[in-house]
Amino acid sequence: MKRFVIVSLIFFLFSGPVFPENDVFGWLNRLRKVKMLPELVKDRILTGTARDYAETLLAENRFSHRDSIHKTALDRYRVWGGTSTIVGEIIGTGPTLSAVEEAWERSVEHLELLLKPDWTHAGAGKAEAAGRKIWVVLFTVRRVRNLRLKGNEQEGSPLGYFLSGSFVSAGIKTPLLFSGIARLEPLSFQPETGVFLFFIPLEAADLYTRLGYLSQEERIIITDVFYPLRSATFFPEGESQ
Repeated sequence: MKRFVIVSLIFFLFSGPVFPENDVFGWLNRLRKVKMLPELVKDRILTGTARDYAETLLAENRFSHRDSIHKTALDRYRVWGGTSTIVGEIIGTGPTLSAVEEAWERSVEHLELLLKPDWTHAGAGKAEAAGRKIWVVLFTVRRVRNLRLKGNEQEGSPLGYFLSGSFVSAGIKTPLLFSGIARLEPLSFQPETGVFLFFIPLEAADLYTRLGYLSQEERIIITDVFYPLRSATFFPEGESQ
């Protein structure tokens, strides 16, 4: 009896040694190393999102990048607390992980996504039941290090939130933070290190907030999006868990 392997991918605005059955990262980073691309860091939010969706696909006996209510990988990543602005996804089903990996490698579209130079982080999840196995792998571009959102409190009540971190890119002209339609000015910015500090007032805590920067070429780059009130107790830094 023939065994079939099915693979699929989607990208939102993501002969060699044999690796253990669940070691997606060993295989993934081996491929990238051959092309002299940076190694991807394991991200706990992407991992949780991928694992949850693999279980959903298995439970619903489905195989699609959109879930039963038409949500995308980027939507699911947001639910888990992710703030990056771009997410890539590949999914596969087959008898073994090595068989699915071989199918991904043979697909020009999948290989192009896997070897995208901009990716910095990834996460993988697996679900298995009644002989059926599904893998989901997610990718993102993290443009800010040590992203933190901390409440400024007085007598136990928040007055607002301090947003801090450091941009990965060099040559940034100025950091940007848009709260709703208003632009908030940084409290401080160190161009040599990319370290920034903003204050988000309490009245803006439930507004759609976009973090980014103005490049030397006068281009606006948005790096992260979030709602401060929803993110105050959980912010996604801590990617290697």
